[in-house]
Amino acid sequence: MFSSVLKRLVAALAGAVLLVLGGALVPITVLLVMDVGKGEDRDFDGRADAVVSGVTLTGGSPGMRGKVVRVSYEVEEERYSARLRGGVTGRALRVGDSVEVVYRAEDPGRPYSKDYAEQGPPGIGTGIVVAFCAAAMSTVALGASWFLLSFGAGRRKTVLGP
Repeated sequence: MFSSVLKRLVAALAGAVLLVLGGALVPITVLLVMDVGKGEDRDFDGRADAVVSGVTLTGGSPGMRGKVVRVSYEVEEERYSARLRGGVTGRALRVGDSVEVVYRAEDPGRPYSKDYAEQGPPGIGTGIVVAFCAAAMSTVALGASWFLLSFGAGRRKTVLGP
């Protein structure tokens, strides 16, 4: 008898915790869905022809290595040398290669590749996946809480049975 009461109490407590967790995930999911597609602005108002001045390999294992590309370019007779952000599609850059960069007028020392500027807004695919996962976790938590609370209230004889 005591074992049955204890099981129901634990199930009711777990159900209440999952209900709170699932309820908290609902507004988080709504906020994530509203934020999908918003991200870094990709409007650039300056462009320049740059020369690759350095390529450095990063990372440890061969499959995980990345490249840091530094470029040199001139904007209004001022010379800049900075890390290229965004990457170039379709070719490996080497020292001395020419590449077109874009920048914002308020920060010409922060160059981006032209390929990066032409891509769509960042985070759409990732944002959709994260929002879907949050919605799924919320649904699972709320569903599990319903089962556990029903068991704890005595409306079900077993947790997974009819």
